[in-house]
Amino acid sequence: MSGRPFLEILSSVAGEEYRFPILEVFAALFALGTLVLAGAFGSTGHFAGTEEGAAFALVNSLTGLPVMVLVVLMLKNIAYGLGNDLESGVIRTYLSYPLRRSSLLSARLVSSIGIGLLLFLGISLLALVITSTETILSQPVPVALCYLGALCYPLLIVALVLLLTLVMGRGGPTLLVGILLYFASGILTSLLGFLGAALGSGLPLRVFAVIRPDIALQRHYTTGMFADDLWVPTLAEAVTYTALGYLLVALVFAVAYLYFSRRLET
Repeated sequence: MSGRPFLEILSSVAGEEYRFPILEVFAALFALGTLVLAGAFGSTGHFAGTEEGAAFALVNSLTGLPVMVLVVLMLKNIAYGLGNDLESGVIRTYLSYPLRRSSLLSARLVSSIGIGLLLFLGISLLALVITSTETILSQPVPVALCYLGALCYPLLIVALVLLLTLVMGRGGPTLLVGILLYFASGILTSLLGFLGAALGSGLPLRVFAVIRPDIALQRHYTTGMFADDLWVPTLAEAVTYTALGYLLVALVFAVAYLYFSRRLET
């Protein structure tokens, strides 16, 4: 990978995706969302029953709205940014750089996804340090697992939208698909919970937890917050589901890289 062309493309893409006032607006939304949730739900951890569960519940309560904002930011960058480059032919200019196609896509994703993730994590962790320093220091494992679980499904959506945008060559429809997938997951989780209760089995939730490992983590750490005992996974099970979720994310990204490198026509 040639460093200078990579940095030039990264700088160009980032300058477009985070031009004023986009970066400032999303940073403000992350900060306000996190701090408001910290004040409104910071005490929910006492329902978890254990110190680990309390730490997980606290962090989980801080990630809901900010993660939604992060999803919107990443989908905007992929669907509109990359989609518009494909539609307008700007991608041909980038392909003229002395850079492999895989490296070009990496530069795009570092800007479209990586910067947003760093912004989200930086503000969220700073809020935790300000409001609950002891939680981070005493319970780092549930804190880390909570973030991993919360980000897995959003990253899967972004990977799918990336692949669809590359295949379709435009981003408008794929943006809609990504938004629908994000909001439909909450409804589907509830429906699967009802189905499992009707069947007396946790199997529906177990299957869905492969793509949404936060379900397994929530049911492990905060069992007291669920009315049913259909499925109470061990920590090892919850971590396994998290690993499977990220394996699936990596697989979809790998397919997108393969398509961009070998099949994409411009």
